[in-house]
Amino acid sequence: AVSDSGNFAIVSRTAEAHYAIDVFDASMKNIERIYRDSYVTGVAFDGAGDTLAVLSAKSENWTLTSEIVFFRIGTEEAKSFSLGDRLPIRCHSMAGGGWAVVCDNAVLVLSGDAKLLAEYPLSMMTLSQFHISDRLIGLVCSENVLGNTNRIIVLNEDGGSVIHTTVERKISGIYASDVHDAVYLQYDNSVERVAVDGVKSVSFTGNLIQVCEFSGNAVLCFPGGAYAADFR
Repeated sequence: AVSDSGNFAIVSRTAEAHYAIDVFDASMKNIERIYRDSYVTGVAFDGAGDTLAVLSAKSENWTLTSEIVFFRIGTEEAKSFSLGDRLPIRCHSMAGGGWAVVCDNAVLVLSGDAKLLAEYPLSMMTLSQFHISDRLIGLVCSENVLGNTNRIIVLNEDGGSVIHTTVERKISGIYASDVHDAVYLQYDNSVERVAVDGVKSVSFTGNLIQVCEFSGNAVLCFPGGAYAADFR
């Protein structure tokens, strides 16, 4: 995990505990070490690099329990929130100061002081892909195992659904765009921008690696270079 301020964290196994999280500042100085006895599934900084969120889970007597803990770097302050029997996958600091937590069966939005603000259950579907930006949470969920029926869900940083649609195609990638309040869906030979006001598409040839944005413009990244895409 890397913060905007240059602080970064590295997770490793140690003899003292199951996991150790070493926090470094921008000058590569080790400024903190955090031990966790449960399995660490993800870490993330807030924008300033002052708070480190740690996702962890453990199984006892065939029961999964998990939590997220917010550590204030340089202090002994730590606030936790129980995620119950959910498997936490990733967390992300949002622009408004809250945190998005993606789990195997739900998406949670927490405040900076570890209070639950919203919950979006992923019932009767399987989370297959996702991308979290500073203001949006884009999800691709499969409705069945054998087919290509995918539910596209886009949540805002308050946990509210702003886009909910179904796509009958194989999706190879998703990218959430704060600039256009949309998500880019990557297919075998085209990319769609799905927004509240409609869907726009561009086609391509070649092995597309990823869709991203630079200065508000969509960029298609290939092994040989990156090219701007026009969705007008």
